[in-house]
Amino acid sequence: MNEVAYDDWEHQVLPLLRAIREKEDEAAASIADASHLDIGKLIGLYDEEPELAQRTGLPLGTVLIVIQRLLEDGFLTGERHLDQCSLSFAKLRITGQGLRAIGAWPSEGLSQKAVVDLIESIANRVTDPDERTRLGRLKDAFSQLGRDTFVHVSGELAKMLASKAMGM
Repeated sequence: MNEVAYDDWEHQVLPLLRAIREKEDEAAASIADASHLDIGKLIGLYDEEPELAQRTGLPLGTVLIVIQRLLEDGFLTGERHLDQCSLSFAKLRITGQGLRAIGAWPSEGLSQKAVVDLIESIANRVTDPDERTRLGRLKDAFSQLGRDTFVHVSGELAKMLASKAMGM
């Protein structure tokens, strides 16, 4: 069922992954509204667990434990900070594996076949034979990627393009 056994997938893990995804979506939407722009908060430079505990209704200790497991198991990326008496996390981002777990990836509009078809369509319109050959190789490379690799590459490419579009 799930890639990793967790104590309470439905009531702990999924709500936490969804809350992190919501924070990412809100950050992207807020970038356009400079009136309440707090870049540090938007990109997760501060400890995120208290807000995630509030959003999910989970105890803070549970949030810390589940985040640690999700980082270890590849559902999230982020930074772990441990000092003498506390553990915190920053810059939490949901991965392709995490998006698949909450049913948010791949979206219907972006599939491996759709990307391959798009590259082929562009190649068919290009008049330069060398460029057409390079696009053909790119199409072949994308079509031969494994699903997880495709999701990872596509996700990273989307993040890079979104960052460039937002001027980050």
